[in-house]
Amino acid sequence: MSSLISIITPLYNTGHLVSETIESVLKQSYLNWELIIVDDCSQDNSAEIVKKYIQNDNRIKLFEFTENKGCATARNYAIKIAKGEFIAFLDSDDLWHEDKLSVQIDYMSRNSVFATHTSYIKFYNTNKRPKTIGAIRKIDYNRMLCGNPIGCLTFVYNQSVLGKFYFDKDYLISEDYAAWIDISRRCEIVGIDKVLAFYRVHHGGKSSKKYKPAIDTWNILYVKENLGLFKTIYYFSKYLLNYVKKECSITFPPDSQPSIKSSLPLLIPTINSSF
Repeated sequence: MSSLISIITPLYNTGHLVSETIESVLKQSYLNWELIIVDDCSQDNSAEIVKKYIQNDNRIKLFEFTENKGCATARNYAIKIAKGEFIAFLDSDDLWHEDKLSVQIDYMSRNSVFATHTSYIKFYNTNKRPKTIGAIRKIDYNRMLCGNPIGCLTFVYNQSVLGKFYFDKDYLISEDYAAWIDISRRCEIVGIDKVLAFYRVHHGGKSSKKYKPAIDTWNILYVKENLGLFKTIYYFSKYLLNYVKKECSITFPPDSQPSIKSSLPLLIPTINSSF
């Protein structure tokens, strides 16, 4: 029997988008999963939309906070109750390729790898062109100190081997980066160079505020990792360089730019060549 995968999804005021996210999970070719959605006291109809899906598929589970506690707390709650051998992450406005879980779990099982990430497409709710972020082949602890190269929505790890890792609430933007650093102490993180996920950037959203990840990165290096001033300056300069490289990564040429209007259905044909 295939291993159970626990998918961790924090939910907050994405009633207009969460259906697309859930549909991208329902379309997975890998079937043995549980989708744990934690509603962080949304003020819209997000939870009601999720409940409609639950009526038709008992693999989807919803837990509702009575007060807003933040994304890290919502993820941590889901991780704590997760039953899967593997843990994956998908925010309530992002999307997966239908073979995402199949590709990663097959690769991890065949190669005795305990943590993987993949390439992904970053797309915008504006006219800005989508951008492909390539996966780095091998990431150890020293590479993780040079900045976060991992899209949270692409990450899968084997918690039955590594144990459960939780998100630090002290970092409102880069809580995932702190967790990846902890995991990289335990094992090498392997990149799969296939576009298997689609990351949505909202104008004015926290992911569009570029100075906040920089502040978090400095604090993670200097305070959490206790590197000392000179090592922190060294690795932070590496982070800045890698950030510039990431922002200058591959974009779709104008004649092949996919429309984001319908998100996943129109993005998938563009990247079929990855398979």
